[in-house]
Amino acid sequence: MKDIHRWAERPDSRAVGLSLFIGILAVCLTGSMIFAKEKLKPEQLIEHHLNSIGTAEAREGITSLQVSGSVAAIPRRGGSGHMEGPIRILSTTEPSQSLIDMNFGQPNYPFERIAFDSEDARVAQISPGARSPLGQLLDVQDRPITEGLLGGALTARWALTRFKEIKAKGSYKGLKKVDGIQLHQLDYKPKKSSDFRIRIFFEPETYRHVRTEYRLTMSADSFRIGRGNTATNERRYTLVEEYAQFETQEGITLPRDYKIRLTIEEQGTTMIDWEVKVAEIQLNPMIPAGTFQILE
Repeated sequence: MKDIHRWAERPDSRAVGLSLFIGILAVCLTGSMIFAKEKLKPEQLIEHHLNSIGTAEAREGITSLQVSGSVAAIPRRGGSGHMEGPIRILSTTEPSQSLIDMNFGQPNYPFERIAFDSEDARVAQISPGARSPLGQLLDVQDRPITEGLLGGALTARWALTRFKEIKAKGSYKGLKKVDGIQLHQLDYKPKKSSDFRIRIFFEPETYRHVRTEYRLTMSADSFRIGRGNTATNERRYTLVEEYAQFETQEGITLPRDYKIRLTIEEQGTTMIDWEVKVAEIQLNPMIPAGTFQILE
């Protein structure tokens, strides 16, 4: 026992022990760094995400969705006012159809209706010849609608459930910090070309879809304002969707909070939020024919 104590008390033995500890720690850290740098394939990330919604059997059993709740339209910059009303998000898989229907009942902004009827995307005019800033953007650049991106998993035609079918492409960019939070980033490219740069973000632990970003710069001759008045400056659009407060219903986990933020940068900055609180989600409801048609 004395020999053991003497060995432990020797300075050189402590140095050997410390060196051994540092060596083991270095190996562990190196292994962790290698693991951290090992990238998921886009297909693996998407599979993890889909499993966060529900099992394959549960997901395949969903042929239609009806989401209802309340929405508040809130100008954050470049405007004023606060409008509230009901919202419905309806969708089917066969045929592939969707409708986002917000109703505010105000003369200057009575509603927002964004639809896809299995062939065409349509955005309703809020008055003859005029659309809201959101409607104007999506009328000119409709890829978020036609692709099944807008609304995320709150629609039955969510693009990532049909990723192979619609022949989209994805590039996994690793963990990226967004508003101070680390998220998995997937750069998304539709089969058909899009002027949008699209990024989809997921929680690292749960793989839940929590954010989609669409960025776009449009030249003056690409869009019109109101009744045929052509814009005179280049515009930069940033459209962001955020999802939170996930709950499980009949084996399907979906968000109960949904926010759309549109930022338009021209000579000044306009920023508008649409904040949605989901009250009810119906799985496989019967949706009447003609629901997804918007007449001009």
